[in-house]
Amino acid sequence: VEHDFTPECGSTISSLTASTGYQVDVCAVSNKGKGPRVTIHLLTASAGDVNPAPPT
Repeated sequence: VEHDFTPECGSTISSLTASTGYQVDVCAVSNKGKGPRVTIHLLTASAGDVNPAPPT
């Protein structure tokens, strides 16, 4: 389990595996403490579903 703390309102998760389920837990933290945790379940697209960038 890896934890990433950031002051940003968004984050990018890289190096995910195609066609794989992931669970991401998110909560806000302030000087008043931690807020409620939200769990997000997601499934990455299969490698065949990814559209490559057009050639330049």
